[in-house]
Amino acid sequence: MEKKDKEKLIEKFFDGTISSEEEQELKKLIKEDASVKEAIQFQAALKKTMHEEDDMAWRKKFTEYEKEFSTVKRKEFPLIKYAAIVGFLVGLLISILWVIYRDNSTMKLYQAFYTPAENISYPLTRGIKMSLSIWLFQLMKKVIMKEPFHI
Repeated sequence: MEKKDKEKLIEKFFDGTISSEEEQELKKLIKEDASVKEAIQFQAALKKTMHEEDDMAWRKKFTEYEKEFSTVKRKEFPLIKYAAIVGFLVGLLISILWVIYRDNSTMKLYQAFYTPAENISYPLTRGIKMSLSIWLFQLMKKVIMKEPFHI
């Protein structure tokens, strides 16, 4: 088989367009001819290197883009970050001062809203007979209302 035919078979193998008959012929050539085996190994190493270099080129481009965009974001938003931190600290300070200085005396609250119940019409007692406390209460009521009373 001529050298050009061998090269065409190797190209078809790497392109993926080789038929099953041609593949059997290539396997036979690899067993018989060491130069074909070396050519296939060379093509495989070349393809792998090109793929790795292509990957490295893309990775380099992406890292450049990433650096470009990340530096823009860092320069664009530091004021908002500092404003948020200052706002948080001011809120924290106000909360702490409110807890410390608020008037939490329950007695003052009780005195501000407590009004004694006015029970001047009759005393709360049990039973039917008139006790001394009821008689005194009615007497006091007449005195306050400036009504005449009999003892």
